[in-house]
Amino acid sequence: MVQAMSILDGSWLESSTPTLLLQGSGQSDLCKCSSDPILKDPSCTLCYCPDSGDLSDNATFPELVPDNALNRTCGASGAKLTELRLFNNSADEAFGPSLTCRCGPDPFLEQNPSWIMCKCPKISFCTFSLLSDTPCPDDSSPPAPPKEKKIPDSTVYTHFKNNDTSPPLGSWPWCEGEYALCSMANCTTDFVGKDTSDLGPQLAECGCITATSANGLTKTNLVDPTYILSDPFYQGYQNDCSKNVSACAGPNASQVCKAIVTNTIYRGEYDLTSTYNLSPQLGGFQVQCNGPGRYAQCMTAACYKSEAFDGSPVTCYCPVYETQGEYAVGGAWGSDIPCTQPEPYLLSGVSV
Repeated sequence: MVQAMSILDGSWLESSTPTLLLQGSGQSDLCKCSSDPILKDPSCTLCYCPDSGDLSDNATFPELVPDNALNRTCGASGAKLTELRLFNNSADEAFGPSLTCRCGPDPFLEQNPSWIMCKCPKISFCTFSLLSDTPCPDDSSPPAPPKEKKIPDSTVYTHFKNNDTSPPLGSWPWCEGEYALCSMANCTTDFVGKDTSDLGPQLAECGCITATSANGLTKTNLVDPTYILSDPFYQGYQNDCSKNVSACAGPNASQVCKAIVTNTIYRGEYDLTSTYNLSPQLGGFQVQCNGPGRYAQCMTAACYKSEAFDGSPVTCYCPVYETQGEYAVGGAWGSDIPCTQPEPYLLSGVSV
């Protein structure tokens, strides 16, 4: 039989933070909150909210059995959207940033309604409260180790080096989710692991980015169906969408978008897939070039969330195209970038 333990006690209350809980109905409660001491879930916050509103009241600390015995998860039945705001007792006022959570009576402490459980998905309460005198405990699971890099080969890029003409932008599948953007990428054909792929010099490592609030990119992104590098998804587009564009017009309506946003297009062996999003703040394929020349075509390229050779936060592996015709390469708006780069470097680009 699992023994009960008093993990909630006076020391927990002493180290917790005065916090005002505000609900949309206008109801407010003055509480003391801290990271849940039992659940090893950084998104879970436990609050003690005495009926009297006097935080000096003695709390009743229930006996609890260990987490693995209860199989506890964070979340209260009937939880309501609640704003948590730090409270300055001496000034008798709320201050600082607010944290939006979903809060309700703690389902594991039902015998005392003064205990409130809040699920706060963006940040742990300990980090939010900035308790400089008390470092936040390591209450999160250790980050997953980085994936060992696999350079794409012909078993990954099964629809490689297609030279068909791209359809109009309005017919490209529309995706909503995480992606890599390589439309301004610097690339090199001399990279670690290049000799492990049977694609050899037909492949380049490119430095790419992801959508963040800082760079103004949204989660909306598009796929040029001409350059879907996975043959099953290329054929799927031809069967489902090419003759009936409206069938794939909605966000993530196409099979290729579903695979990209769920990271299953290459069996989950990579972190991201490169697609396209017009970036009015950054740049794009705005430098026009005449052949002969070469460029890296990064549409649906497999990517890792690891630093590229040029310091960019994302590394993508893009097919290299040589052309005698016109093409465009990427760069910041208004930049004057040479179309031809010294070996082994090249730029990401598209045929025009």
